[in-house]
Amino acid sequence: MSQHLFRKLAALTVGLCLAPAAALAQPAAAPESPVAAPEAAVSALTVPAGLVLHRVVGTLLVGATDDGKLVTYDVTDPRTPQKRSEQDVGGTVIELRVADGIVFAVVAEQKVQAFAVAEGGKLLAWRPQLQTAAQASTGAVPTSRASSVILGKVAEARQGNVLIELDEAGTLRPGDFVLVRSQTLEKRLNLFTGKDEEAVSNAPVAVIEVRQVQGRKAVAELGRGEAASPGDTVERTERPKSQGILYAQRVGHTSWARATLRPFMNFGEIDVGSVTELAAGYYWKALHLQVHLSPVGLSVPNGVDLLNAQVIASYATDLAEFGVGTGYYRSEFEAENEWGCDSSGFLTTMGDAAASSDNGAPKPQTYRCSQSGPSVVQHLRLGAVDGLNLRMTNTLVIDRGEFRFSYLDGSLDIPLGRVLNLYGAGGGAPGVGWGEIGTRTYLRGVGAKDTLILTTGLGLSKLNTANVFGGTVQKLTNWNTNTEYWGYVDSKNSVFGLHVTVGMEARF
Repeated sequence: MSQHLFRKLAALTVGLCLAPAAALAQPAAAPESPVAAPEAAVSALTVPAGLVLHRVVGTLLVGATDDGKLVTYDVTDPRTPQKRSEQDVGGTVIELRVADGIVFAVVAEQKVQAFAVAEGGKLLAWRPQLQTAAQASTGAVPTSRASSVILGKVAEARQGNVLIELDEAGTLRPGDFVLVRSQTLEKRLNLFTGKDEEAVSNAPVAVIEVRQVQGRKAVAELGRGEAASPGDTVERTERPKSQGILYAQRVGHTSWARATLRPFMNFGEIDVGSVTELAAGYYWKALHLQVHLSPVGLSVPNGVDLLNAQVIASYATDLAEFGVGTGYYRSEFEAENEWGCDSSGFLTTMGDAAASSDNGAPKPQTYRCSQSGPSVVQHLRLGAVDGLNLRMTNTLVIDRGEFRFSYLDGSLDIPLGRVLNLYGAGGGAPGVGWGEIGTRTYLRGVGAKDTLILTTGLGLSKLNTANVFGGTVQKLTNWNTNTEYWGYVDSKNSVFGLHVTVGMEARF
């Protein structure tokens, strides 16, 4: 029976406005229900506790409680009403009317209207997504920080910092997080027309934290691997900060250049050496082109003993890079016997003719070890350019018609903070070897254009030279043949010592 009644009930919700309430209070030509109970029955009715309004429809009593519910009672026996059903109407019932057997419930709706106080006392409608300058001054905060409403635009992005210019109605406070959306034009496929068309990217490029606010301007710091451009829009967000330093994507730069020096002094000698690296690269979408002089081995006073020139083309993504290349490789040094060459994977190319030295002693024969020719290069990066990454480059030389291993180097970078990496690196080949640990410090920027990275470290280097030096010439005995020969004692043909690493990388 109660279900049959509620098919006839309709809830009418109105605002707290005088005109609509008055209109509903006096409905036109709306007589009371013709099925109302007789007066004698109504007068003998016992009204259940908790009802603030009630109407009788036939043998049913419909009442409204003070907590916004409609309830029905069977009042066949008016002295003992029996509860049949209950319905929540979502607000306070301020009037019950019965017309043609239908109960109309007038429900009060609570509505809050907010106004911002502008200059000169002018009241402006306040939007829930925004916080006005007046609210900031009084400490008022919107109930929801999430918003897709534009607060302002990026005025300048430089050296890892972003200057935001706020709109008239927008405001920020230190500690707020904002989402930066790119406003650059890019070609996209228009699915409606089937053609590529230029459109504003509107892609999210960074989630950053506001550090300082002054008037209508705010300053925020970009995270590692983030970039912003003038004109990009800014909106308040509850998104978490970007992926962090371990997986920082490469953004905001297309070219780079790097120079690294590793000077060292020979232990116990006056000779010095250096393992130098020079490199530059250019990104074109997913293609990465690199040019390397890596390494150039220099010993003083003997000259350049190692040269590795390379051109590499790679397929590059944010978290990996695979490339191949070609170039020219040359390495040479001297040994006192042919095994000193062959054991290093070199071929003996010549022997010095015997000649007179000091005190008339003949000069011992030495063997020049060399490897030179065009090279094939393999390059690999696993991990983010400005995050956690492992890099390796392997070089094979085509020497006298054969592929020979010539040089392998690699590095491991571990981010420790927004502007600091710990790294380890090393390389080796017949005639050269080095290893080091150190730090990479982002002196300016955090990976995008205008970034400047300082590399500092300590390590050990060994570089075989192209001449035997040191020692004395003495007459020695070959115990196998019991013959005498002239040879070097305590001779050296390598520079070995502790090196200091100093490097600089610039992004353009």
